[in-house]
Amino acid sequence: MNKTRDRQALIVRGGWEGHTPVEATERFIPFLKEQGFGVEVHDSPEVYADADKLAATDLVLQCFTQGVATDEQVDPGGFVEYEVVVVPDKADHEIVAGRDRWELNTEQYWVLTDDLNDVLATITFGVADDTPRRQDLTCPAVWTRQWGRGRVFVSTIGHKLDDLDHPDVRTLTERGLLWASR
Repeated sequence: MNKTRDRQALIVRGGWEGHTPVEATERFIPFLKEQGFGVEVHDSPEVYADADKLAATDLVLQCFTQGVATDEQVDPGGFVEYEVVVVPDKADHEIVAGRDRWELNTEQYWVLTDDLNDVLATITFGVADDTPRRQDLTCPAVWTRQWGRGRVFVSTIGHKLDDLDHPDVRTLTERGLLWASR
């Protein structure tokens, strides 16, 4: 912990209520305070225009879905059973150390990546009759990234609130928040 001043966490939440941004971020505010963070909450991304505020911020926790989504756009086919697998050569990374793989029943997110991401865990979309895929597709589910002098931690795991209470997901998220902070 920085002994000369408290660390500051900025929470930006809002947008589509289906992702329960208030409830999801509220789960981690006590943890951040226990870790010595001052916590400031904003209900829109407008705070990102405040350069001084960002310069004084040690951690940004964002849970904000922008735009208007139609019913068809937010119905991704329901929740499915899938496995999160830690990338073997990343198994000693402080965020995923001691974790190997675990099962979830929730929404899978299909994301693209680039070589600037350090992928720590993946998920696999299997071939199904109702998809155009002809083969299994493995996607990143958890990654880190250096951005200038900052660190970025991303986890696509957790569509439902109880996903965040899964012991592996909770540990992973808490470790990632601390890793990304100054």
